[in-house]
Amino acid sequence: MSKKQQTGFTIVEIVIAITLFAIIIPSIVGMISTAGFVNKTSIDHTLINNIAEEKIESLRSKGFASLSDGTTDFSNELPSTLSTPSSADITITPESTDIKKVVVSIAYTLQGQQKTFHYTTLISKNGLGQQ
Repeated sequence: MSKKQQTGFTIVEIVIAITLFAIIIPSIVGMISTAGFVNKTSIDHTLINNIAEEKIESLRSKGFASLSDGTTDFSNELPSTLSTPSSADITITPESTDIKKVVVSIAYTLQGQQKTFHYTTLISKNGLGQQ
């Protein structure tokens, strides 16, 4: 009696492999999708932080005397890479005769949800940006 050597996969092995793929592949696709969303959110947050910091530092460098009370829209200055629709404004209000409150507000829509960020600082007569 001679034994034949058989190669290949059995039906049971193939069923197990297909079952594993059916469980693993959707999980991997879900992780890739989530990673893309987290990456886009991170890019948007970095852009917003940089824009707000730039605006505040610009106002500080102009100095207290040049700050006019009121709200100024700068939506047209937002980069096109930021999720749309988006809007941005700066609101300057007096806190006292020597201090002004500056609020930079930036809003955008990400996957149907409105996100709004407010950055607040105080600029004084004798503070930063004075020459």
